[in-house]
Amino acid sequence: MLSSPEILSHAIHEALRFDKTLREVEYYMPPGQTKDWQGTVQIYLGNREWLKTWLRVEKEFAVARYTQIMEDTDAWQPAYEDMGDKALVVPTKSAEKLLDLLEIITDRYRPLPALEHKSFMLDIQLDLLLEYHHHIRSLVDQYESMTYSFVRVMPGTASAEEMSTMGIDGLRNLCCWMSSVEYVGSSLKDWGEDVLFLELYKETSERTRKISNPLHSDNEDSDEDSPRKKYNENGTIFDEPVRAFDVMSKRIQGLIVRNITNDVFGSLKPYASLRSWPQIEFSTPENSGRQPQNPLDSLENDDVSPELYQPLTLLTHSLEFLFGALSTKHFTLLYKQVSSEMQDFFWQKIIMKNSFSELGGLQLARDFRIGLLGAGRRWIKKPENYHRKLRDAVVLLSLQSTRANPAAPPPTVSFDQDLKKEGGGSGIQYAKKTLAQIMAVLFDDDLEVEFVEGKLEEIGVLSLNVPEAKSVIRRRVECWRV
Repeated sequence: MLSSPEILSHAIHEALRFDKTLREVEYYMPPGQTKDWQGTVQIYLGNREWLKTWLRVEKEFAVARYTQIMEDTDAWQPAYEDMGDKALVVPTKSAEKLLDLLEIITDRYRPLPALEHKSFMLDIQLDLLLEYHHHIRSLVDQYESMTYSFVRVMPGTASAEEMSTMGIDGLRNLCCWMSSVEYVGSSLKDWGEDVLFLELYKETSERTRKISNPLHSDNEDSDEDSPRKKYNENGTIFDEPVRAFDVMSKRIQGLIVRNITNDVFGSLKPYASLRSWPQIEFSTPENSGRQPQNPLDSLENDDVSPELYQPLTLLTHSLEFLFGALSTKHFTLLYKQVSSEMQDFFWQKIIMKNSFSELGGLQLARDFRIGLLGAGRRWIKKPENYHRKLRDAVVLLSLQSTRANPAAPPPTVSFDQDLKKEGGGSGIQYAKKTLAQIMAVLFDDDLEVEFVEGKLEEIGVLSLNVPEAKSVIRRRVECWRV
């Protein structure tokens, strides 16, 4: 058998099956046995030379199978075209086959009687998981390196490989790697609760504790610095691999967000360069009656700025791909991150760098409501919840100017009052205030902050604090306060 290791491996596994039958079917225990019986397999495993040969063969088998998995040309393709449930992560073929291999190893080694042999099983699994993590990390490192080099090269000189890191092609690779680490990580969390691995974790931790402090008594109260504290009752044997895969997933998520925002921000340059916001004429008494109660709810003109067409197209294409490639949970998480980046761009590059007339503010509100929110409304029920600061800013920038309506201020409606909307249903109706009225409240230093915040809430400004609201109001050309 030593000259034919495959036969040795087969014989040992047959002995394990035989021992399992003796224990679980026949309830056999040798006469005079005072402790757990090691089984007939101990004939093989009790010989160090035979054991060493067998362990080497088992590891070589696992490594060879893993190599076949990773050399498959379809290794990073989705294992299924449609999982039928958007709550589930769609694994890649490599991730699914890796877990299948780890399950085979678990089943083969589960009957082993001794801790040291089960620990070897765990060593093989952890080695394969580490290798898989390193493989994905190298791919991500390469992607990131090519992305940076792509930014540095002159337009038109990037290689085909560098171009593959951009746009939908880049997103496709990133989503495959992210799905792989998420699938493996979530599976390991479940495996950690398996009785076999819980027992192995407890025994390993206990043995480590005794080695670290051999004089420590089991009945002795341990202090805070005792090695016993290193054992986490809620921990599992796979905590470290799970943590490593979680960190990798967050890194890939950041690259996905950067992939999308780099393309969109690049195409937003003409929009960010617009200097017509303050030049748009004020509304006249004839059309001032068309001023909506909330510019985010109803605008008769549904045209967004032409400079916004291309950025919105890029954004919707990217979101559409992400929605099809990822679970609902991860899509929503990434949409939130992309929305945060978009909000920061609009805040810093457009709102804080321009002045706005009333109709300029209304146009920005239209671009926000129809453009930015419309791009996400296909997949997100309330995309405005991910743009709270930007939403509040366009409410302030589109306030009705006193020059547009010198008459008495319009009646107000309580922020807390539910009114029936056209077509049925109820919704919060915000108060109508003019720019001068809001300025009078914002810049009155004698008013309590809570009172000012209450007045802002009445017009629908819910997330900006008072200093932020002042900085936005100062972007209106009519504002005389500094």
